[in-house]
Amino acid sequence: MLEKQKAELRDTIRQQLKALPEKEKEVLDREIAKRVLTLPAVTDAGAVYGYASLNWETGTAEILKELWKKKCIVCLPRVMGETMEFFVTDSEDDLTEGA
Repeated sequence: MLEKQKAELRDTIRQQLKALPEKEKEVLDREIAKRVLTLPAVTDAGAVYGYASLNWETGTAEILKELWKKKCIVCLPRVMGETMEFFVTDSEDDLTEGA
């Protein structure tokens, strides 16, 4: 039952994110990036685990670029079959679209 509710909630949120006007999404993404990049847990971290966002997801590109610029270790997930593994990235060049 809980899995079904979780899936439905994710689907609802996904639809809401996809429906956001592009300009509004850009403003929200910038605000999120600004807040995330000032968190002590991020500014003081030697390594950060995150994700590279798809177009409709909350944008992480600005966050990732800033972390790479600061030479922070940035670990991003890669789905391999049924498992998810994290790998160290140095720039956007290390990314390929996946699951």
